[in-house]
Amino acid sequence: MTKQNWFIVISLILVVTSGVLCFKNLKNFRKSLYWLLFPNIISIWSKKIWNRDFENTFRFDLFVFLSVILVGMNYLIFRFIL
Repeated sequence: MTKQNWFIVISLILVVTSGVLCFKNLKNFRKSLYWLLFPNIISIWSKKIWNRDFENTFRFDLFVFLSVILVGMNYLIFRFIL
């Protein structure tokens, strides 16, 4: 395998691992993705819905942040060390 193939494989493993850490199961992932794609306009006025909206979208934001950090570190390792 070439260096690029190793980079892609390791990056995919890191993204899947961060997904498992952030969501714990597929139901949480689907719920977070739904709240991210179809936000409820009423959640601005209702505190109960606002908390659910924040809780569900925070997991996805954390997943994206963690994935970017891990893939960025992977890129730096492959770029400068290997």
